[in-house]
Amino acid sequence: MDYRITYKEAFTVLAASKTFDYENAKKEVPAFWREHYASGAGKYVCGMFGINIDPQMGDEQFEYLIADICNDTTEWYQKVRKYYYE
Repeated sequence: MDYRITYKEAFTVLAASKTFDYENAKKEVPAFWREHYASGAGKYVCGMFGINIDPQMGDEQFEYLIADICNDTTEWYQKVRKYYYE
């Protein structure tokens, strides 16, 4: 998989998230993407970004997000919210 690190202005995302151990991440993160699409969630969160969150930078675990930019005033946001939370 090709990837790049890009610096952007702050923005809000809507995401599916999961916590991973660094030790197994190389295998488990791609499986998370496959599960995301297989479940039908890709219809709502397409996966514009893969975001790694590790505030301590060096912890044994990190949170990983499959994410899209979110604007909470859109009809799309309302559909996603209903899918995940209602």
